[in-house]
Parts: sequence; C-alpha cells; structure tokens
Amino acid sequence: MHLLQNKFASRKGIICALVIILLCTCILPSCKNSAGSGLENSAMIAYDIDQTGPIYSYLFIPIDGKIYRYGDFEEWDETLTKTNKLFECSETEVRTETRYYIYEVAEYPDHTVLYCRIESRNYDMDQIDECMISYLPPMRMADGELEKAIDSGFVIMENGSVAYGKEIWQDFYGKVSSG
Repeated sequence: MHLLQNKFASRKGIICALVIILLCTCILPSCKNSAGSGLENSAMIAYDIDQTGPIYSYLFIPIDGKIYRYGDFEEWDETLTKTNKLFECSETEVRTETRYYIYEVAEYPDHTVLYCRIESRNYDMDQIDECMISYLPPMRMADGELEKAIDSGFVIMENGSVAYGKEIWQDFYGKVSSG
C-alpha cells in the first residue's frame, strides 16, 4: 500500500509540474493589456534585454529607446491606417529567410497595436503576410504570491532557469528523462 501511494504521489507531482510549465509557457504569456493613450503615459512596460526582433514566437521591438514585446498575430484590419515605419529585422533558418517590417498604426498612437508585414522566402516559394501585432506586457504575480509558491515547494523559473526548487526540478527531470 505504501509503495502504491508513493507511485501515485510521484505521478501527481509530475502532472502538477507539467501543468505549471504549461501555464508559464503557453497560457500566461498570451495575456493582453489595454494601455492608455500616448506611449509616454501608457501602461506599457519595457523589457530589460539587449536583443530585438523575433525571439521564440514574439517580436521584441524598440520604440523610443526601449524594447517592448509583441505577439498575437492577427489578420490585418483594412480599416486601419499604417503610418511611419518603426523597425525592420530578419531571421534566417534552414533554407528560409523571414523579414519583418513594423509600422505604427494611426488609430493606436499608444503603440499597443502595430502593423507587421512578414516576407518569407525559401528555395521554392515566397510568401507575404500582413497582420496586426499586439503589445504583450511582462507577466506579474500579485503581491505575496511568489513567496507563497516558494514556501509551498513549487519550482520557480526565471528567464529560463530554475531559481527555486532546483532539487525538485532535477528529481522530476531525472524521472521524466529516464522514462
């Protein structure tokens, strides 16, 4: 009976860890923010990173000397007006080059929505997409929630590295990687 309980608790722990990872990597980053008007007066929060352009499934775009995260690529609304070019970048993967052209949208002077033209070229096909991208704020926890999670023994990741619960994470990783 004791052995059966340990196996159940171990599986329960693995499932909980997978749910937390899913929440942190897939669901929570897609939360939107509706900022006020005017970038200088908006609720937009800049990222403290040195890299711009595509990173994973986001675009990090410099505006007025600060870098902001964008995503949620949606079909371009033809009723909107693209104006000044803000940024241009590219990425190259195996046999494919993708260029991003980012423009301001007149109806969103606060830069919460931008126009994005994506040109992809590979050895046998060229593709052009026009879309809108939305500002995505950094995720923030409510006051005291991080301390509660640490005290409860949860694995806490910061910038892709385990900050708290390293032993729990290593144990989990060892079990999962061994099958």
